Amino acid sequence: MTIADVQLTPERWRMFWASFKGEPQQLAGVEELRQHIAQSDPGLLTESASWVANFHKAQPKPTTTNPLPVPYLHQQDMASDGWRKCFTTTAAMIAEYLGAEPRGVAGERAYDTVRASYGDTTVAESQLAGLRHLGLNAHYGTDGTQQRIIDLLDQGNPVGLGMLHHGSTAHPTGGHWILAIGHTPTHCIVHDPYGEQDLVAGTWAQQGSGGEAVAYSWANLLPRWMPGGSGGWYLWATK
Repeated sequence: MTIADVQLTPERWRMFWASFKGEPQQLAGVEELRQHIAQSDPGLLTESASWVANFHKAQPKPTTTNPLPVPYLHQQDMASDGWRKCFTTTAAMIAEYLGAEPRGVAGERAYDTVRASYGDTTVAESQLAGLRHLGLNAHYGTDGTQQRIIDLLDQGNPVGLGMLHHGSTAHPTGGHWILAIGHTPTHCIVHDPYGEQDLVAGTWAQQGSGGEAVAYSWANLLPRWMPGGSGGWYLWATK
């Protein structure tokens, strides 16, 4: 085994910094890294280093619509076991929006076939592998915040949200995936692949319909997406 075999991949490297919260052990690790850089290449720690300029470079804000024009798919249109494939249908909507699958039920089922070759519909790694198989840059996190979702939407990226859809907002249970496609100050606009939820009661207002571009209030969605104030589960991809 060589050093190249155990080096951090670019994705894993980014994940390290995405999880940075300024905790003591993290600060100690960063300081150790700084000292190693100072010994090996001191120029990298100057304000004129190219990576510092890139880090602070202002990015033009993309022009996007709100909500995003994402095709709606219903999970019960799957060839089999649609009742449990909300995560797969959510990922399929992302794939179709990015042009990686044909639009409609044919694309949904085609993605399901690809995803199935990598694992079960409920497993995040299966969805990541399926989207990457289609040539997309797929990402998954468990540290989501409301602002993070808004930022991704403003950049033109629909975002899958893994939520707890049963029980009360104070004590949610269950498990369901929806796709955020837009936002307002008071609501998140989503494609819900199963129907329309009653977020207050933890039941369904409509099953089989009503899930396209439905407005869920942030006040009722966030406790189900970030239970107890924890980070939310989210999935997104880019070309």
